[in-house]
Amino acid sequence: MNIIHRDIGFPFIEIENFYDDVEMSLIWEEINFLYYDHKIETSYGSAEDFDGSPLKNNRCIYLDEFYEDKRNMSNILMINRKLFENRDKIFETHPSWFFREIDIQSDETSFSYYENDEEYKSHKDAFTITCLFWTFKQPKRFQGGKFIFTDYNYEVEVKNNKMLIFPSCIMHEVTPVKIDEMYRGKKMGRVCISNFLSP
Repeated sequence: MNIIHRDIGFPFIEIENFYDDVEMSLIWEEINFLYYDHKIETSYGSAEDFDGSPLKNNRCIYLDEFYEDKRNMSNILMINRKLFENRDKIFETHPSWFFREIDIQSDETSFSYYENDEEYKSHKDAFTITCLFWTFKQPKRFQGGKFIFTDYNYEVEVKNNKMLIFPSCIMHEVTPVKIDEMYRGKKMGRVCISNFLSP
């Protein structure tokens, strides 16, 4: 893990190579299991603009709701405990009081997948801390899907096996993904596994 603490007017954390090869293999086993239309549905309108128009256009599933015995059935939900097992290195060494003092008591996990023309317009999350983990098959076959802190016009590079952690109240967006027709429907798009943390 390569942990980078940042502050651009608000604190956030980037972690490259968050999972090891074994953990990544187990995560992709579950992604391959989930990637079917009858399991992961196209998600419109879960977040809306002021005029009621949808902000979100991707495919999404909340893993805590999908699995009855979630911690024993889901590779992702077992492996993402790594975030909490390493909280001293990840959170408590950040210069900002926000990460040092926060007392996390609960979390929810979602799995989102973006293919052609899918995006998530500028929004904030209804939690305290948002943790986004990105992965995709290599070689990378899509363009776009950029992550931007909207109000700061600041782009964070989306890389395979990277975690981004930030206050959920900060506005952020995912630009439209573009993927050639020959690679559509083949799990070659942009994957995001989100952990939403609350005190």
